[in-house]
Amino acid sequence: MTDLTTAKAFDPNDPASVAERQKAIDLRAIQNKRVIGDLLGTPSGRNWMYSVLMRTHFLSTSFTSDPQTMAFQEGERNIGLVLWTQIEAAAPELVSLMLSEKGNARG
Repeated sequence: MTDLTTAKAFDPNDPASVAERQKAIDLRAIQNKRVIGDLLGTPSGRNWMYSVLMRTHFLSTSFTSDPQTMAFQEGERNIGLVLWTQIEAAAPELVSLMLSEKGNARG
């Protein structure tokens, strides 16, 4: 974690600052993919991820006649969609394995 008292301010007009920021973003993406791969690399990790995804209702509509309920459900669904996109990009073969273990077919 960066110490905010010593962190250099980001300057979008400074090529070195932009390159440093992009390097940090790229490193974070690699680390996130590795974490997702590690998690989905175990049966218990796949089971946990599947249960989290199913709680987000990301494969169903959020529509309901109550606007507050719909807003809440759409927030859950959005988290599920973001998570799904990340795990599909990080480990598509393990996503397929997770779904096959649960008896679901993608399609």
